[in-house]
Amino acid sequence: MLIFKRRSGESFSVGDSQVTVYIHNGQIRVAVDAPKEIPVLRDDAISTDSNHNEPENSSSCPPLISA
Repeated sequence: MLIFKRRSGESFSVGDSQVTVYIHNGQIRVAVDAPKEIPVLRDDAISTDSNHNEPENSSSCPPLISA
């Protein structure tokens, strides 16, 4: 496991994916810009009895950063 520091708004790359870290109202937020073919799933959003390639309904997720 690689651990390193990023300031708010700074990014790093993982393969072809760009990851940006934001701090908003004291919460750390992570934005992942990955190709559509690459699934990006939170561990807590994957149910153990469902298909691991299908995320739970994410249509109700709020936007990462509100304007």
